[in-house]
Amino acid sequence: MLPLILAVLTTLAHAQQYGYPPPVRGQKELRTPYNKEIIVRYKNPTSEICATQNPDQKQFTGHIHMPPGTLAPDVVQDYPINSFFWFVEARENPESAPLTIWLNGGPGSSSMVGMFTESGPCTVVEAGRESIHTVPREWGWDRASNMLFLDQPNKVGYSYDVPTNGTLPLVDTSGNYITGTVAPPEFQTYQDLGYTDDEFDTLYGEFYDKIALINGTFPTSGANSTANTTAIAARTAWHFLQAWLTNFPQYNPNSTGINLFAESYGGKYGPSFFEFFEQQNEARDKGDLDKESTVELHLETLGIINGCIDAKLQTPSYPIYANENPYGIEVLNASERDQLLEMFHANGGCDSLIDACRESVSKFDPMNNGNHKATNDICQMADNECNILRYYSWYNDSKSYYDIANNLEDPFPGYFYLEYLNNATVQEAIGVPINYTQSHGGVYEAFDQTGDFVRGGQTEAISYLLERNVRVALLYGDRDFICNYMGGESVSLNISYPDSDAFRAAGYQDVRINSSYVGGQVRQHGNFSFTRIYQAGHLVPSYQPETAFVLFERAILGQSLATGETINTEGNNIYSTSGDSVADDKLQVPDPFKPQCFVRSIATCTVDQIQMIAAARGVIINGVLYNSTDEWTPPATPSTGGGSGSGNSSGGGAGSGIPDAGVAVRASMGVVVGALVLAVMGGL
Repeated sequence: MLPLILAVLTTLAHAQQYGYPPPVRGQKELRTPYNKEIIVRYKNPTSEICATQNPDQKQFTGHIHMPPGTLAPDVVQDYPINSFFWFVEARENPESAPLTIWLNGGPGSSSMVGMFTESGPCTVVEAGRESIHTVPREWGWDRASNMLFLDQPNKVGYSYDVPTNGTLPLVDTSGNYITGTVAPPEFQTYQDLGYTDDEFDTLYGEFYDKIALINGTFPTSGANSTANTTAIAARTAWHFLQAWLTNFPQYNPNSTGINLFAESYGGKYGPSFFEFFEQQNEARDKGDLDKESTVELHLETLGIINGCIDAKLQTPSYPIYANENPYGIEVLNASERDQLLEMFHANGGCDSLIDACRESVSKFDPMNNGNHKATNDICQMADNECNILRYYSWYNDSKSYYDIANNLEDPFPGYFYLEYLNNATVQEAIGVPINYTQSHGGVYEAFDQTGDFVRGGQTEAISYLLERNVRVALLYGDRDFICNYMGGESVSLNISYPDSDAFRAAGYQDVRINSSYVGGQVRQHGNFSFTRIYQAGHLVPSYQPETAFVLFERAILGQSLATGETINTEGNNIYSTSGDSVADDKLQVPDPFKPQCFVRSIATCTVDQIQMIAAARGVIINGVLYNSTDEWTPPATPSTGGGSGSGNSSGGGAGSGIPDAGVAVRASMGVVVGALVLAVMGGL
């Protein structure tokens, strides 16, 4: 299959004109039988757009529209919801494969992160100096399951309320767009506004949102028109799945079941979503919900990847991990660690404020609707206090809190997909009326205002699921600080369910991924497991793709995560791992990744590089900033985005040969502005 090369635009005026996505055409539309106002609009992109190992794998992309009032009477929803999804069939036997839902976290982060850098079927790589394209991912989870990636809650990623034109300031480190604005006809720098180079650092706050602007179409801005608690997001997700499975019944796996794997803030989402889904199933069984107009969600496996599940249990792990972690990187000394732990336990500290928050939730907001102001204020205050501990555990270090082996400006896992998803050809193929943004600050703000992070309920939800024979797998990369494995282990040991004692008594056993390496250590008893994954940061499947896939497949098949063997999970002889009581192996710090400044992910750039962009200096090729074109090197032999890695590697690694690659997207905004060449994608 020959790649499609898109024409280059040559003036900045074109950038202004073509920054907006093209009109959506050719969508199919389905109305949900139980509610004709809930509409599924979708397209069938080919494997040119997301290259798959099997070119016959069907893909569906689109939105499920839920009008105002869909969440009533439990939730006041006075805004439309348009939830974006990207579905990909399993490589083999999709008609009998399980269905796995993938959620990234935030709150406010798009699941396209998972789709294109972690567990999805394809990844975006450079095809040449002015083009990028997708290649199949060797260890994509479509190896074993149908995959459904959902951008949620509303306004995250490609999801939206009302499409609204605006601008994105490339040098805004928060990544926020500004609605109701239009980029000037010429690329505007801080010098154009009368500021000097010497004033860049000191007066940056005065001009950052007025320079380096790109036009686009976005959801509305701010903290409105979206969920403000995990509980509301769960209700929305249930309505989404009811509509999706009603209109795509061939992918509702009654025998193999539905799995949910959620990452980071997904430690909140995952347990709460699955708990609500199961409660709705029980309501159907009791006759409280109409069986004719609803669909049972047959829940099998909940997976949480480096999840922040419970702040009360996990916050103490921050200073502990910062002082002593498997890689010998000491950010805090013992005295500083102890001081922060004392602050956590102090009267009026994080621990006691969390208790006050949860007591108020229990009394005044038991449905977690986030509509009781006093409770919101108490919980937000608790969250702010706990944030201080998290911040001071890592504030004085230049290492990334997502991967302690790398620098703060961490380029991994690569952000070419941000260019790709803002290309007009890609947008037209998948049927989206807005530009793609990876994170939405307004959604984060909405959850922050209710103190959702500390409200709790997730450990109780895990207990509830285990008691109903739902498998639960906690998977943690050991190089992540922000939701570190020590905190995850603490959660696992504090889950109260009938087999709690047996789980705590189980030892840590090596995770044998293949004949050549050990991928980590796991404690497992029956349906419940906790795994420490070696040499992986926050986005585990990006660092250790084979390990992540193998653990995923074993989890959804109900196997031993250590060996892949068939195990007994019921009766008197339930399987348990054996070994040491602690997972304390020490590992070598790998070399950091080569720096790259991705202009659409400004956190990957140094202050000097941000100033280069703001001053229209340097060259930007495929979304990456260089001092000159000579610094760019041609891509190596294309990989399948896989690589097995090893128990002591930095992750990644090249795969083997690839099937036909997908669309090669040439720079659609090749703009020359003084010394600055923008070889970035058409769109945002």
